[in-house]
Amino acid sequence: MDCFPPRLQAPEKKGLEASGAGSRSSATQVSCLLLSLPHLVHLDMEPMSPGLRAFLSEPMGEKDVCWVDGVSRELAFNLVNKGFGKAYILLGQFLLMHKDEDEFQKWLICCCGATEYEARRSTTCLKEWCTCFL
Repeated sequence: MDCFPPRLQAPEKKGLEASGAGSRSSATQVSCLLLSLPHLVHLDMEPMSPGLRAFLSEPMGEKDVCWVDGVSRELAFNLVNKGFGKAYILLGQFLLMHKDEDEFQKWLICCCGATEYEARRSTTCLKEWCTCFL
């Protein structure tokens, strides 16, 4: 399965300046998101990974599950085999669990074969996506 996102360059900030104050275009959302990202870096967290930045840069649409930050090739294969082939389906599972991070991580580890690291990163990715887009 070769569906991992390509390396992305940092988006330009001109989208926020070019958009009107009342519109919520995707360029505006991305720019607002990038300007509000410092809350993602805490003293006990590592800086945002390129995978997380890429995933948060736009609505998820029909992206494959391997675009979720923290999902390895092996985990993606396991998720696809269990019917979670798209990122929005995995997000749906997270929402069905009422965004309970511990419960979702346990589910990823026990039912999908994720490592603790993969479960933690994937959960953080989906949680931050919810913060930005819901």
